[in-house]
Amino acid sequence: MEEETLQSSPSKITKSRTTLQKNLQQIDADITQFTNLPIDTPSHDLLAQNIENKFGFIRTLLNAEIASHGMLPNDSLEIEEKIKELKAKFCGSNSLHSVNSETGSDFGSGSGSVCESCLNNDSVDEMSDFEGADHTEMMLYEVVVADAEKVECSDGGKMWWWKMVVVWTMMSAGLMVTYFGMNQHQHQHEKFLTPT
Repeated sequence: MEEETLQSSPSKITKSRTTLQKNLQQIDADITQFTNLPIDTPSHDLLAQNIENKFGFIRTLLNAEIASHGMLPNDSLEIEEKIKELKAKFCGSNSLHSVNSETGSDFGSGSGSVCESCLNNDSVDEMSDFEGADHTEMMLYEVVVADAEKVECSDGGKMWWWKMVVVWTMMSAGLMVTYFGMNQHQHQHEKFLTPT
């Protein structure tokens, strides 16, 4: 019985590590795509938000794997270093985009960007134990609060405007079909009437 537990545990750790590495590779690819996009691309903010959400997810996943499977310290430290490296890469590209912005507005200031959380999380990592429960709870709280603020800010005015445009367009199309449909039948009958 103990042998089965010991044999299944390394495979679970390997599977968890593989999942974490795949997520890190996806984040790296997204950061590369983000870096190559011009600042005026419509999906620029969405991609940045997506990357920030993935950082929160990978951090939560890492903490959950450590708590549930007890990953080896070397594995968790290696993944932690990769996360810090990717955050630094994203923060560098994010600040580069905000400097190159034609409007002069700072991208990171209004959206609660990952760059701010990099600074906050680094100080937390230095002060607390990596496997501590307080660190995990604080990280989850920061991610949830940041996501809730972003959703409120990004959905506010733009979604309402587009919904109104869609409703107005559909109503106009329905009225035009109705009007031209009724008049078309009347005009068709008049064209084919022959005087007798």
